[in-house]
Amino acid sequence: MILPVWGYCRFFSRIMTKNESIKCQETLNNMSQNTFENHLAKVSKKDIQNYLATMTEPCYESTLLHIAFPEMNIIKSSTLELYQHHFVLFHLLYQLQEMYAQKNQYLRIHFMRTCLIDYPETGYCRHFDDTYSQFCNEICEQESLYCEFHRRLIGETELDSLSMRYFYQDTSNYYKLDEKTAELFVKGTWEILSNYDLYKKALKF
Repeated sequence: MILPVWGYCRFFSRIMTKNESIKCQETLNNMSQNTFENHLAKVSKKDIQNYLATMTEPCYESTLLHIAFPEMNIIKSSTLELYQHHFVLFHLLYQLQEMYAQKNQYLRIHFMRTCLIDYPETGYCRHFDDTYSQFCNEICEQESLYCEFHRRLIGETELDSLSMRYFYQDTSNYYKLDEKTAELFVKGTWEILSNYDLYKKALKF
């Protein structure tokens, strides 16, 4: 039986001193962090950037996964493996999002419609419409990033975006799911990704 990290420490804490138990937790945490870093190190950030720079339409997560992990077999991977690959990819994408923002470019991160697009010129609304994958571009008041309409709505939208970014920036979330919870996490997404061609054709009608 494989116990999660906290399970090992609860079991061994019964026969360890307090200091030994703390040391056990620290060791396991370091092992987890090293495993995440090893997983991340396998990804070629340059290959991802090259693809994003040359893409002409929004792409599916499955496309980026094949670039990031060319040896990965989506169909044969367990749900936990899928989640961990997904987490590493999105962790990297949110890092790149900050880098592109400094270049006045917006990396829209989505499991079906990831794309890289230039921000509007100064004075035009930069609210991004998820449905049409484009910016509002209405004229803004001086020094404002959003038009009057989107300025009233932007609070909740930015809160959701920050929540997603913080989730993928927190590397402890890489280990917070087991096989069962990972299946719940990816079920809807991977149902779409496993039928990529069919969904792509359907979206063209």
